[in-house]
Amino acid sequence: MSTSKIKYINLSNKIYRVKHISFFTMELVAEETTLSTATVPEDEVFDVMDYSGLKVTLIGLDGQSEEIDLKELSRRVG
Repeated sequence: MSTSKIKYINLSNKIYRVKHISFFTMELVAEETTLSTATVPEDEVFDVMDYSGLKVTLIGLDGQSEEIDLKELSRRVG
């Protein structure tokens, strides 16, 4: 997948806009939006759960950042 097509991620039913992604350093930084899955083109939404080794930092609407452990999240989701 071309990183230029990766514009959004969907985690916990929230849409985040990707600010930075690197498969070399395995890092992704994304900021929360007020968008819904109905308004975002499906081909622009990246499934981060397929890359459990990816270090994901989410920035909430309040500006607070949080690092997400995708391995732990995938265990909880099933």
